[in-house]
Amino acid sequence: LDVGGAETHLARVLPELSTEDYEIVMFVFSGGGALEESFRCAGIQILSPPYRRNRLARLAQCTVSLLTGIMQYKPSVMHFFLPEAYILGSIISLSRPGVVRIMSRRSLNKYQQRRAVLAKVERLTHRLLFGTLANSTAVSLELRGEGILQENIGVIYNGVFPHELSPRAEQLQLKASLSIEDKSIVLVCVANLIPYKGHRDIIDALAMLDATMNWHMICVGEDRGVLSGLTSQENRLGLNGKISGIGSSDAINCYLDIADVALLASNEEGFSNFILEAMAAGLPIVATRVGGNAEAIVDGNTGFLVPPRDPAALSTALANLILHDEMRLAMGEAGRRRVEQQFSHHQCVSHYRRLYENLLSKERIPLGELFQSESMPT
Repeated sequence: LDVGGAETHLARVLPELSTEDYEIVMFVFSGGGALEESFRCAGIQILSPPYRRNRLARLAQCTVSLLTGIMQYKPSVMHFFLPEAYILGSIISLSRPGVVRIMSRRSLNKYQQRRAVLAKVERLTHRLLFGTLANSTAVSLELRGEGILQENIGVIYNGVFPHELSPRAEQLQLKASLSIEDKSIVLVCVANLIPYKGHRDIIDALAMLDATMNWHMICVGEDRGVLSGLTSQENRLGLNGKISGIGSSDAINCYLDIADVALLASNEEGFSNFILEAMAAGLPIVATRVGGNAEAIVDGNTGFLVPPRDPAALSTALANLILHDEMRLAMGEAGRRRVEQQFSHHQCVSHYRRLYENLLSKERIPLGELFQSESMPT
């Protein structure tokens, strides 16, 4: 339960569903994490087996623990998030006759290309499901390509809270702590340091900007083994002092408050929470045209969409926003309105409530039919 896309999404949604009408129990493969306390405070029970460093031992322990949990709680619905939990959980759930199984896919399926055997197993487990949820139309199309019928696929977009601006004094203090000039155009990217998140492309794009431009880059995200390489790249390109690496943080709003432009250079993406958070904060955003990004961003209206792995295009889009104050403000305001109208937290939670009410009813409606009124945002 460390900070990540799926984990943050559930930390926002589940506490609002944990009422007298539902008993929610989370089973996780490893306990702990920055978000665990928020679930427990909401009255959500968390089951996690003791951590085992050896992978096979851990899977064995998870199997025993999940079987025990199923016998104890006798769930009516089992909802699987992320591939490993889905594959193992859906098979173990066969021990509970009559349980309704659904899965949420929150990323593109490129990971299957790296794990051919597991990809085949995952597609076989689709047959055990009542339905599947996607977090974007792009993801739902890939699920159809894996053999799941359209009528069994629903789409629930991520939702975000309205943004509350921190006091000006706190913003100035944060800028000072990062050695950012008050007149600098501040760029921000929130993404864990994973190769497919495209941080190398960001650094190359920044190096292409005109040397006279006054900007500063903030990168927020946990290092997943690539930080040293990124630091070497920054030094080689002469960007020392222009980029602040924050690491993992639960104070994302503070960095959005001092930013002028948001960017995300992922090579693959299901549907990004960060994009919505940046738009809610009134920031224009430059992002790669992958996955559900084009469903959140209106190109040329709320920001710019550029091809993945194209630092030159990324640099051009950033330069446009750095140089044109009125464009930044207009795009940021358009993004804020779009989030309020189509990606609110309230809408997201109401969709989940409708989902679970349907799954717990005697006559369940296929997910494609249940959410057929939910079209791709315009």
